[in-house]
Amino acid sequence: MNKVIAVPVFGFMSLSLLACSSMTEEVASLPTDPGELELRAVGNEPFWSLQVYAEQAHLQRLGEDTAYFAITSKTQTEETQRIRFSNNAFSGSVVVRNELCHDSMTGMPYPYSAQVQVPGESLQGCAGDPLDLLQANPWQFDQLGDHQVADLVVVTMFFEDERVTGSTGCNRYFGSYNLTGEQLTFAETGMTKMACDGPRNEAEQAFVQLLNQVNRFDITSEGHLVLHTQDGQTMRAQPHRLEK
Repeated sequence: MNKVIAVPVFGFMSLSLLACSSMTEEVASLPTDPGELELRAVGNEPFWSLQVYAEQAHLQRLGEDTAYFAITSKTQTEETQRIRFSNNAFSGSVVVRNELCHDSMTGMPYPYSAQVQVPGESLQGCAGDPLDLLQANPWQFDQLGDHQVADLVVVTMFFEDERVTGSTGCNRYFGSYNLTGEQLTFAETGMTKMACDGPRNEAEQAFVQLLNQVNRFDITSEGHLVLHTQDGQTMRAQPHRLEK
């Protein structure tokens, strides 16, 4: 079972709500190019994945050929979305809920939970892109391993497309990050060379020591970002409000 935790700080996805195909449409008539991917849901025991496009859904299951469907309807409320699909063999649906979900094998957090219904089975999993959780907010750290960041010291992190930037509390830093299905890592980090002392220097030393050891991340039920290192230490941050 996937661990599911509600996180109210993240908004729900925006997908097309139009019914795109009839229940009797032949699978062979579906376009070769399905277009832009709107949603991906995944689960385990055994592995499965569902890709949802504007007019198609593709269901992949371990050891089976991909099943192709025409989308028959999409309905949405503030907290859930239901997508129905059908082919010549059977019909199914997926319900996506606006709640934080953790992959049952890797622990990777996802912005939504998903439940796929097919004849005789209910497949539980997660949906959306974990990257959206990282990019949802700029982050400000209050804990760096055993070091508690002083109140007047601002240590931040901003996730962009392939780059990460922010402040160590003393200097500006920049680098790259790599997010896979199991890990988050940082590389090629550099920073400015301003000298600081006292709490600012202490925060920078703690930050630099931990950053390149990070190997995964999590989002708490309160909406905080937690970076985990290989040796079991954590770096905790909360959403950072930018000054106007």
